[in-house]
Amino acid sequence: MSGFRQAIGGPQVVQKTKNGTLVGNREASLKRVEIRFGFKGLAVVRPKNVVLSGSVPWEMIYRVLVRILPEAKSLTFKVTNTAARFYLKKKVKLEEIVSQKKRGPGFTLTYEPELYFSRLLIRFASGEIASVFANGTVVAQGKDLSNIEEKVKAVFAHYKNPFGETINKVVPARKNLAKKRADIIAVRYDLAKGWTNVRPGYYVRPGPNKAPRFYKIPANPALVKQKVLRAYAEVGVNVPHAVRLVIGEGPLKAKKELKKTVLSWNTNKPGMYVRPGPGGLPKLYKVPKLIPQGRKTVLKAYKDAGVPIPKRVKEIFSISSPSPNTENKPIKGNFSNAGKFRIDGQECMRYRLADLQKIAERLDVPYLKVSKNELCRRIRVKLNLAPTRRRNTPNFEINGVKYTLMANNRRIKRDSRTRAMDSFKVSNLKNFILKLDPSENVNSLKSKKELIDRLIERKRLMNNLAIFNFNNNN
Repeated sequence: MSGFRQAIGGPQVVQKTKNGTLVGNREASLKRVEIRFGFKGLAVVRPKNVVLSGSVPWEMIYRVLVRILPEAKSLTFKVTNTAARFYLKKKVKLEEIVSQKKRGPGFTLTYEPELYFSRLLIRFASGEIASVFANGTVVAQGKDLSNIEEKVKAVFAHYKNPFGETINKVVPARKNLAKKRADIIAVRYDLAKGWTNVRPGYYVRPGPNKAPRFYKIPANPALVKQKVLRAYAEVGVNVPHAVRLVIGEGPLKAKKELKKTVLSWNTNKPGMYVRPGPGGLPKLYKVPKLIPQGRKTVLKAYKDAGVPIPKRVKEIFSISSPSPNTENKPIKGNFSNAGKFRIDGQECMRYRLADLQKIAERLDVPYLKVSKNELCRRIRVKLNLAPTRRRNTPNFEINGVKYTLMANNRRIKRDSRTRAMDSFKVSNLKNFILKLDPSENVNSLKSKKELIDRLIERKRLMNNLAIFNFNNNN
């Protein structure tokens, strides 16, 4: 009684209630029981036989039936007729096939023209019948349809050009809603010849099929502004000037050039590696074929730039040099000409924080939760180093006051105070030039600019002569 719903016919002798109990005559004999399966199969059980039917193979129905009715295992089945359907995936030229010949080895053809569903009947000598339709659908009936598809194709092999164009899978209209909406809109909105077409009272916008179409200008164009911009962005077309005026967007502005992004030292690109380029900035280079020669170039470039070699570059060139200051050697520090604190010849701020922490640990300097700048200061103090200040030698002396010319910033230092050159009087500037070079003719110089330029020129000339004399004496 599993799955019982209603009686096929005649008076009901037994019934299953909602709570699962049976009422009626449980011992009454039934003439037949129909079992309908969800996969389009039907089993009619009678006292002496069982009939299976459906659009699926009978073996499939039988496997499910014996689970419900184990007694069906002892029954003998006889296949009387089966049906099958398959698709050739090509259009079939029915009339052309019949016009060539209607009979072949083991088959005969019958053409049944209809208004909508014309079909070609193929009757095989073994008893099978196949109905072939113009859209490539084949419905077959017979006792044994195991190789019916091969038989039908073998029939068409006896004819010239039996097939038409290939049929792609078509989505039913009730499911292809996107195409249905596109067709409706295509009828509703006229197609424009181009994006710059103009029609009074209308503007051009991409339609659902990304083609330019005319849309009526609304009373408030601002309401459709975002929709228009988004539609043009999706098709990759700049909004035309006329459309921009309609939606109040204004003329199209020129795109700003994007600045090139600076590469990082850990950039990873196949076939390329990062090496210090002009100015010490990271730059991509092609991996050379000769790795040993390239290794020397990489080591020199990173050493000159004072940058630690990235891990990937070490792997490419098989560089196994130890990390800075990991060996048991004394740590030395000094200052560069620019006043930068260096550790073992490399600027402190160019070290990685992890390397600086190892150096600080060797020097017994606290380093946890300390910035790189502060850690460099602590290491410098630990090494007892202070930046040496460069003191400029006075260029001349007037009335016991020492004057130092600072040509780079066009200023003059008097003792400890500085003053701009153009703040002095013309007579003072002439006096400064004569102090540097008494043979100079200052009367020919009239403006302050000429005097300052000549003063700076004389000062630099005196510096070059001092360097020349020093080199010759040594």
